[in-house]
Amino acid sequence: MQITTDEIVPFLFLMMLICSASAMICLGLYVRRFPHNPAVLPYQILMFSLAYWSLNYALDLSTVDLSTKVFLHETRFIVNPFLGIVDIWLILTFLNKSKWLRGWYWKALLIIPIITVGVALSSRYHTLFRYNYGVDLSGPLPTLTFINGPWYFIHIGYTYLLVTIGLLLLLLTKEESNRIYRIQRILLFGALILPIFLDLIFQVGGTPIHGVNPAPIFFWITGFFYVIALFWFGFLDIVPIARSRVIEEMGMPMIVLNTELRIADMNPAAERLLGVSARNGVRQKITETAASWPEFTAFCSSSEKRIELSKLDTEGSRIFEARMDLLTSSEGIPEGRLILLTDITTQKKLEQKIRRSEERWRSIVDGAPFPIVIISVSENIILLVNQRTVRQFNLSYDDLIGKTIERFYTDPQTRDELIKILQSQDELDDLEIKMQTGDGREFWVYASVRKIQYMGEEALFISFADFTQRKNLEDTLTRKNSELELATSSLRETNKKLNLLSSITRHDILNMIQVISALSEVISYETKEPNLKKRIGLIADAGKSIQTLIEFTKEYEDLGQKTPVWQDIATTLNTGGIKQLLSGVILITPERPVEIYADQMLPKVFFNLVENSIRHGGGISTIRVSIEDYGDDLKIFFEDDGKGIPNDEKLLIFTRGFGSNTGLGLFFIREVLEITGMTITEEGIPGMGAKFVIRVPKGRFRLT
Repeated sequence: MQITTDEIVPFLFLMMLICSASAMICLGLYVRRFPHNPAVLPYQILMFSLAYWSLNYALDLSTVDLSTKVFLHETRFIVNPFLGIVDIWLILTFLNKSKWLRGWYWKALLIIPIITVGVALSSRYHTLFRYNYGVDLSGPLPTLTFINGPWYFIHIGYTYLLVTIGLLLLLLTKEESNRIYRIQRILLFGALILPIFLDLIFQVGGTPIHGVNPAPIFFWITGFFYVIALFWFGFLDIVPIARSRVIEEMGMPMIVLNTELRIADMNPAAERLLGVSARNGVRQKITETAASWPEFTAFCSSSEKRIELSKLDTEGSRIFEARMDLLTSSEGIPEGRLILLTDITTQKKLEQKIRRSEERWRSIVDGAPFPIVIISVSENIILLVNQRTVRQFNLSYDDLIGKTIERFYTDPQTRDELIKILQSQDELDDLEIKMQTGDGREFWVYASVRKIQYMGEEALFISFADFTQRKNLEDTLTRKNSELELATSSLRETNKKLNLLSSITRHDILNMIQVISALSEVISYETKEPNLKKRIGLIADAGKSIQTLIEFTKEYEDLGQKTPVWQDIATTLNTGGIKQLLSGVILITPERPVEIYADQMLPKVFFNLVENSIRHGGGISTIRVSIEDYGDDLKIFFEDDGKGIPNDEKLLIFTRGFGSNTGLGLFFIREVLEITGMTITEEGIPGMGAKFVIRVPKGRFRLT
C-alpha cells in the first residue's frame, strides 16, 4: 500500500505537537531540582501551560467533528489568556524584580485574563469572542474556522503587550555582575520570542500551513533554547544578582569620589555612617559632608591605600579599616576614587581580649616552677618559652624563639617518635628524653606533651622536669648492683666450696667419732674397774654430743644461701615430714590463705616447732596455727595444749645451747626467721600450753 503526501504531513504535524508537549513536560519536571530559586514556579507553570496548549491543539487537528473542535477550542482558553502574565512573571523574577508584581498590581493584571476565560467558554452564546464556527477540510489538516469578536482583539493585544514589556525588560536590563547571566538572558529571550513570533504570523494570516497555528507545533524548538540555558549556562541554578542591588544591599559603606573629591555616589550604609542622604550628599565635597571626621577626610585626599580609622558616635568608639582604589578610564585617565570602609570594632576588641589573655597566660607560664615550651606542629619551630626554659638551656629568648626543636634533642629521631605517638593519642606523660643545652651539656627530663591550639594553629605544649641527678644516681646504683651481683656470685661460689669442704670435714669427723664410740664400747665392755668404766662412759656421751652438733651443722650451713620466696603457710604445714610427726595430734591451719616472704628453710621452722611441741609438750592433742592483723604487720600464732613453758625460761629457750637435747632447735628457728625481718616470741601461759608468736613485717605477707 502506497502512503501519500497528504497522509505523511498530518502525521508529522501531530507528532511534532506531541514532541513539543513532551519536551515542555520534561523541562517542567526537571527544574524541580532547584526548589530554592523563585523563578522555578513561573517557569513550571509556563512549561505545563505550553504542553497543555500543544496536546489540546493535537486533539483539535486530529478530529473533523465540529462540536468537538469547538469544545477543545474553548477549553484551550482556560490557560492561554494567562500566558502573557506568566511570561512577565518569569522575566521579572529572573531579573530580581518580582516585587513589581506585589499588591494590587498583580490583581489588576489578572482582570482581563479572567474575563477572557469567561467570554471564551461562553462564545457559543454571543459574538464577543469568536463566532460562526466551521470546519475547513481544504488543507492538509482539518482546521476550525471562525470570526474574531472585539474581546478577542483585546485579549490578544493585552497578551502581546505584556510579553513585549517583559521582552524589553529582558533585553534592556544590563545590571548583571557576570557575562554568563547576559547569555542566560539572551537564551531566555529567544525561547520566549519564538512562539510569540509564530503566533503573530498566524494572527495576521501569514501562516505557511493553511489554517494551522505553527506556534504550538514548534515548541520543541523553544525547548532547545531552554536545554542550552539549563545545562550549559546554569539557568535557574545560578541566579543573577544586579550590581546595583549588590551595592545597595552591601553592609560595607562605599563612597565614590570624583577627581575634585566631590561625592559621585554612595550606598545606604555610607549614608547611615555619615548621617547624610545620597540626595543631599552627592555633588558635595567629602571635606564638607564628613567635616566632623577629619581623620577620614585627610585619608580621602591622601595617597594611602589602607589605613585604620576611629570614629566616635552615639554607639561609642568604632574602628574602621579604610581602603582606597583609584578609578581610571580605559585610557588610563584618572576619574576618581573608590573608598570602602569595613567596621573592625568587634575584631579589634577580640584581638585586644586575646592579647590581654595571652599576656596573662604568658605571665602564668613564666611563673611556672618548671620549663615550658610551645612548638608549632606544622613548622616545627619554638613559639613560646618561659624563664625556666631560658635558664635550663642557658640561652636567651632570641636564641630559642623561632628555632627548630631538633637542635636540643641528643637523638634527632625523638620528634618523629613523638609525632607518631601523638597521632593516636592527644597527650603523653612521663616521657624520658635526653636533651642538650646550647653549650652541649646533656641532661635528662621527664616530658609531658599536650596538643593545643595556640595563636590559631595546632601546637604542642611541652613541660618537663630535669631528673639528671636522679638518672646519674640510678646509673651509679645499677653499676654498684652489677658489682654487688658479681661479688655475690663470687661469694656464692666460695660458699659452695666451703660447704663442700665442710661436708668432707664433717664426714671425716663423724667417722672419727664412730671410731671413738666403738672403742669406748669395747673398752667399757672389757674393763672391770668401775672408775674406768665411768670415765669411758663420759667419753662415749661426749662423742654422741659431738655427733649431734656436727649433724646439726649440716642443716645450718644452708641457712640464707637461697633467695627468699613467697610460701603459703597451710601448704607448708601439710608437708610429708610434719604429717609423720602428727601421730594422734590434730593440726588446725589458718582459715584465711596467706603467703609470707621467707627463707626457703621455712618448712624446717614449722617442722622444729611441731617437733618441739610433741617432744616437750607433755602429751598434746591439738596444735593450732592462726593469723591476726596487727596494724600494718601480721601475727602468726602457733599454739598447743601441752604443759607450756615456765616464765623464767621464755627468753632463754631461743638462745644457743639451751634445752634438754642439742639446744639448737628454737635458736635455729629464730635465725631462719630473722633473715627476712621476722621475729618470734613465746607468750603462752604455763600449764595451759605453749604459744609462739611470729611477727611478719609489712610487705612480707599477702592474703591470697
